[in-house]
Amino acid sequence: MDYKEIFENIALGIIVVDEEFNINKINTACINMLGFQGNELLGICIKNSSVLDYIGLGHRLYELLKKGKKRTFKLKTKYKRKDDSTFFGLVNINANYDENGRFLSAIISLEDVSELMEEQENLKKTKDQFKLLFDYSLNPIILMDLEEGFKQINPAFCKMLGYTHEECLGLSMYDITVEEDLQKSIQCSNKLKSGEIKNFKLEKRYYHKDGSIVYAITLARSVFDKHGKLIGTITSFKDVTIEKEREQTINRMISELSEKNEVLHKYIQCNLQLENFAYVASHNLKAPLRTIISFSQLLNNRYKEIFEKDGLDYLNYIIRGTKTLDLIIKDLLSYSQLNTQQLHLQTIVVPQLIEVIQKSLNKEIQKTSATLLFQNLPSTLQGDRCKITQLFHHLIENAIKYKRTEILPVIKIAYEEQQNHHQFAISDNGIGIEPAYHERIFLLFRKLQGQKYAGSGIGLSICKKIIEQHNGKIWVESTMNQGTTFYFTIHKNLLAEKQLTMQNLTNIDVLVS
Repeated sequence: MDYKEIFENIALGIIVVDEEFNINKINTACINMLGFQGNELLGICIKNSSVLDYIGLGHRLYELLKKGKKRTFKLKTKYKRKDDSTFFGLVNINANYDENGRFLSAIISLEDVSELMEEQENLKKTKDQFKLLFDYSLNPIILMDLEEGFKQINPAFCKMLGYTHEECLGLSMYDITVEEDLQKSIQCSNKLKSGEIKNFKLEKRYYHKDGSIVYAITLARSVFDKHGKLIGTITSFKDVTIEKEREQTINRMISELSEKNEVLHKYIQCNLQLENFAYVASHNLKAPLRTIISFSQLLNNRYKEIFEKDGLDYLNYIIRGTKTLDLIIKDLLSYSQLNTQQLHLQTIVVPQLIEVIQKSLNKEIQKTSATLLFQNLPSTLQGDRCKITQLFHHLIENAIKYKRTEILPVIKIAYEEQQNHHQFAISDNGIGIEPAYHERIFLLFRKLQGQKYAGSGIGLSICKKIIEQHNGKIWVESTMNQGTTFYFTIHKNLLAEKQLTMQNLTNIDVLVS
């Protein structure tokens, strides 16, 4: 193949310009590229604007060639065809001059690189889009080389670990991974490098700059070059530190709840055994105690004439002690039976309740000239009639019993409606209770007045238990030598509250188990 055949058949557009800058040769590829036909461009001077518009050289190029300022150079820009359509072209120019620097000729080659430019533009757009997604992603993302060094890091990753971008670039995955999690991370990375796997997912712990631990779901994928060669990995992270801390808190609470449930179970069992013991003991003690009382009284009646004064005093001590013990046993038996007795919920007519209590305490009221005042009492309430009667009886009886010597007792029973509870207050003008004993008086056998006042020291414990069975609470306010007020509440809708409580207990049991 000779030079002419090569010139005509080469895919590259070629123009030959003579010393007058006229086109004296142009191959078919160039003519087609510019959209002309035949020999339309032969003999045309390249400085002619109509031609320059097509081949894109311009008057400046003409001047440069003429003066010899540019002998060899490239120019890549957008060119126009005859039909005014455009394309990207790459122009290579080689100019020849004589020894005096006079322009002799130039060979101009023109290559249509539109497809290449489009690919590059698309690639640039893709890179720009990737960079935009990479930089503004809310998920931390990093690109790493095969040595686990960081090549690119997005701001979310820096924020997750508290480092600046520059600080992160000086780190590797080995620097930030908690030591206990490092080995499984290395194993997965080695599998990526060997091609055994192409991605892996792990939950790992990382060191924050401040020393705290960051929990993250880590997803790593292999990155290959255009030849299919592994060049690194891209890794994304999901920070689950808050979720992990919540999970740990829940697990800790479940563990603590389980321990408390176990303690409560033991306490309940112990309490049930104690109450059972109290019931059995008090029940079994009643018969021998009655025998002691009966024979002590019989001894006193039949033989008091032959006893000396000391003997009679001793006998009276026995009788009084056994009577006190009998009272304690009765109250203890009543207390132990509270939990075993089912709560019989019914509508209680309050005026009838008060009438029953006044009749039962009539002897004490008459003896002390006590006055009972009632303020804003409700017409009805829901509860166990027997236990509520017992509750009011104990509290009013105590208000009468612990009176001041020089003042007639006045007891006021007041009511205040709450959103979910009935609230009662039973006030007196008696001796009062010291603040240090406001909580202790509800414990078993806490008699604060010693032997001065009759009683077992169980009455307020019974009141507290009755109130708790009615989903309420009881507390006391008192001023010494001025009086005492016992406040207590009873839930309005006990049946619904009982069902809810049982459901909650069931849920706790399921949770703990």
